[in-house]
Amino acid sequence: MEITINSRWIELFGSNQKDMTAEQRKDNWEKWKLAAAAENVDCLEYWTDTYACLGCKHLDNESAWCNNMGLPCTVNPTTCIKMNMSIVGMACMGLSYVPKQGELQF
Repeated sequence: MEITINSRWIELFGSNQKDMTAEQRKDNWEKWKLAAAAENVDCLEYWTDTYACLGCKHLDNESAWCNNMGLPCTVNPTTCIKMNMSIVGMACMGLSYVPKQGELQF
């Protein structure tokens, strides 16, 4: 399957976790980011904004990826994948946020 900036979330990540491995989803995410960068579209910055997950031990900030959910940190599995909405959310919906060891939280 060719990944483009117009690929649907369900095509990139499957309809549920059993459709593909986290590695396959991450590979699709990286391909999508490359396609978005090649077309110089503003949505790349929108979908890779890790602000809500900063300080979480599950965040791979470089890839904008949630290692706990196996999804981009801004892609909410309900609104984005199941409902195909383009609304930035959190992969864990905020329920799996765990501060990194040694991080001060105020």
